[in-house]
Amino acid sequence: MKKQVLTLLAAASLLSNAIAQTNKLTPKPCNTYEAMNEVFKTDPNAKSRFNLVQSQLDLEYQKAVSDKANQKTSAATIYTIPVVFHIMGTGHSGIVTD
Repeated sequence: MKKQVLTLLAAASLLSNAIAQTNKLTPKPCNTYEAMNEVFKTDPNAKSRFNLVQSQLDLEYQKAVSDKANQKTSAATIYTIPVVFHIMGTGHSGIVTD
């Protein structure tokens, strides 16, 4: 009897979780383009200014990509990491030479 009740409770819990997952609200996408279209409707010059800035940004991006492709890559940088060893023991004279 106890096993049947526990099984029933587990099934009810899983079912309620599955139902809860399907009832979630769908996320609202970014509203940027709708807001831009509203500005374009109210200001006739806004669309041309936007297109001008976008074309300038596109040119700068293409130049940056071109400059990066034309750069010569040098050899990898060599890093020197100092390391210290402490030699401890009883079987030596206490003097360690390089």
